[in-house]
Amino acid sequence: MEPFLVSGQGTGAVDLLNVSKGEKFVFVLKGRAGLLFNSHQLELNEGDGIYLDSSLRCQLSSSDGGEVSIVALVAR
Repeated sequence: MEPFLVSGQGTGAVDLLNVSKGEKFVFVLKGRAGLLFNSHQLELNEGDGIYLDSSLRCQLSSSDGGEVSIVALVAR
């Protein structure tokens, strides 16, 4: 597993790692995160997590324009 700390602020979106095989777990450490994948939008709050197939392209953004920090664990 490879851990990644991703932090940001504002309304811009960040592409999360996409690999052909494997899984990823995204956990929100701080703030409110919007996660867009396969045309689905999820709102995640501090303490929320989601488990995804790594082949899914997904984007992370701050839901409210404030600071957001997540940990993404990627298993290939």
